Amino acid sequence: MEIKLYSTLPSEAVKIRKLVFVEEQGFKNEFDEIVYQYKGEYIMLHAQIQAQQFYEKQGDLPYGEIEYEENCPHIWMLK
Repeated sequence: MEIKLYSTLPSEAVKIRKLVFVEEQGFKNEFDEIVYQYKGEYIMLHAQIQAQQFYEKQGDLPYGEIEYEENCPHIWMLK
């Protein structure tokens, strides 16, 4: 797997996130914050709890407490 860091979200990713999170799942504030945050040598993302096992299979580890975004439970995942 190749990991790339971007200062802005690529247009292809914007289209996918809009389709999946805004149109299909009904989130309104999907683009308020950057999903991937570079913290030194770590990459963190705020994942829906329903996707936690997917991210764990990719090598991410859950971090912190469950938080709610628009009434949907999320957990920080750390790689």
